[in-house]
Amino acid sequence: MSLQIKRGLEKYRSTYIPAEGELVYITDTKKLYVGDGYTAGGILITGTLQPPPTTAPPATTLPPTTSIATTAPPVTTLPPTTSIATTAPPVTTLPPTTTPPWIQIERIVSNITDPKVRQPFQIEFSYGKPNSTFTWSESGKNNEKTETLDSSGSKVLDFSGINIADTYSYDVYFTASGHRETFTLTIQDYDEKVDFSPVTNYDNQLFNFIFTDCEPGSKVSLERSSDAVDYSFYGNLQGTVDDSGNLTVPYSDIAGYWYYRFTFNTTNHTKDLPVQIYSYSDSTGTGGDGGGDS
Repeated sequence: MSLQIKRGLEKYRSTYIPAEGELVYITDTKKLYVGDGYTAGGILITGTLQPPPTTAPPATTLPPTTSIATTAPPVTTLPPTTSIATTAPPVTTLPPTTTPPWIQIERIVSNITDPKVRQPFQIEFSYGKPNSTFTWSESGKNNEKTETLDSSGSKVLDFSGINIADTYSYDVYFTASGHRETFTLTIQDYDEKVDFSPVTNYDNQLFNFIFTDCEPGSKVSLERSSDAVDYSFYGNLQGTVDDSGNLTVPYSDIAGYWYYRFTFNTTNHTKDLPVQIYSYSDSTGTGGDGGGDS
């Protein structure tokens, strides 16, 4: 009767843990290992196995009732090592949102950098649905206006002619998204400073009126009095306040102490300026005693 033991190739040995006392024969290295129940591949049995003799031993005659197996059982092949995937699975891409972005980010932008603002100024309604409409009105008033956004989803409105030093609140409704906004601003009062500057140090009958911090584009009218009571209208001064709010007007008057009153046509504010005017023969006085508000 033949005795068969576990056998296979060296490259598969380490993948198999033989049971305690189990023998494993490696066919390509001609080495024999014995198992202890937990060592992968078993423990090498020292010594060198001799190859089989080239001359077969004399045949042993068995009793007629015993048959000899002539076909060897198939070789048991140890299972190959299971490889672990080292490549990460592809990232799952979520489908794009179907919500138009303008529904989330419609907003009101202006060139206002301070809670108070001077005229003229602009307010931009932006990031809306292109070519859609929006309405806006002063809070609490029935003066609603409808505007249309351009192809980029924006609209710029110019504001001017609003009462100075008043606070305004506006309600805005974007019709495409149903989004509502409210913004508040206060129109700032202009300081409208007035000063007097002689053209020379020797004859201030020729001088300049200097206006600063005025509303751009405004005009100034002049009245004059010798007693700060009975003012006479002297007409509009030449020139228009520039974009920086400044205006310089050359003027001349006879020597004396005069009270000048200026009226700004857009704000209807008045400013008073007392001035001492010297003639060439009087002294080297420089004139203006200062300005004041009415």
